[in-house]
Amino acid sequence: MFKNTALAVLFAGGAVLGLTACGSETVPLSPTTQTQATQAKDKSAKDAETKAKDTPELKKDVKVVACKAGAHGGVSATLEVTNSLDEAMEYLGTIAFLDGTGAKVAEGLFNTGTLQPGEKSTEEIPGDIYTVVKGAKCEVAEVKLDEPV
Repeated sequence: MFKNTALAVLFAGGAVLGLTACGSETVPLSPTTQTQATQAKDKSAKDAETKAKDTPELKKDVKVVACKAGAHGGVSATLEVTNSLDEAMEYLGTIAFLDGTGAKVAEGLFNTGTLQPGEKSTEEIPGDIYTVVKGAKCEVAEVKLDEPV
């Protein structure tokens, strides 16, 4: 009985040492795995670069196609947003509503939801004002990107 127990302990100890020795080896990556790792790293760097784009560069993707003031109050803008990026992205931003003198009278917020590369979204954005505005003008004030939901 003692002999069987001693053999079991020796066998278990040898197995642990054998596994430990195997686990310390460094196995080189295959060329395919290295290429995939490099591509994933490049994509991650490109994603970070895309999100870091400043507002002026992203503003080219947002066009005000209509700007109007209601006869009884309020303003609104119709936007066309086109995803010019290589990946799906969500555009968020602010529209500034100006009166005839150029003074800012209201703001409106937009969020396109997820747009695939090349996809367009048209949205009507109301301004947060309910008084009559003479000579309303609409400008894209800020554009940011967010991960698709």
